[in-house]
Amino acid sequence: MKTGIDLPNEGSGLTGFNQAAVNVVDQSFGQYDLYTTLQLSQYINTIANGGTRYAPQLVSEIRSTDAIGSLGALETTLETKVMNQVDVDTEAMERVQQGFYQVTHSTNGTAYSTFGKDSNNVAAKTGTAEAFYDGNNENLKGESVFNSTFVGYAPFDNPEITVTVVVPYLSTETGRATPIAKKVFDAYFNTGDYKTAAE
Repeated sequence: MKTGIDLPNEGSGLTGFNQAAVNVVDQSFGQYDLYTTLQLSQYINTIANGGTRYAPQLVSEIRSTDAIGSLGALETTLETKVMNQVDVDTEAMERVQQGFYQVTHSTNGTAYSTFGKDSNNVAAKTGTAEAFYDGNNENLKGESVFNSTFVGYAPFDNPEITVTVVVPYLSTETGRATPIAKKVFDAYFNTGDYKTAAE
């Protein structure tokens, strides 16, 4: 499914052609389909805001320049486009959001070791997807590899930012995406390694 981003030639990911009942279990956790990082970002944004799927937007307004080349008058404002609303009741959406919260805050959560004591109050989903390498490195061609993924948002109660990280073609199932996401959240919130000396 395309996201509706304001750019031409958007890819749509890949849906498996055999939708037989035998694949229902695989499909239930996304094992059967391929998603672009932009689709994953739109997905986490939809979860974070409670179910409204917005088209990603690179441009929100167009301005002219003044006589000296500085930012000038507003010419056009581009409205945010709602693609659709997820048809699920509030209780079900809150249950999904709570699941994301538990990934980072429950001692059994897959991202607890990174975010459990984090001040940014991140909610997330991690993933490790099996893949087959089909790139230029002849040593890996045809090898079973793993894609490490992370989607998350913060703060949990009033989201300001969502983060999507995909690290492809790993030789082990060890998650590499989560520490990268932590650095992005820290940079955004000015915490952790990015905390300013003035504080």
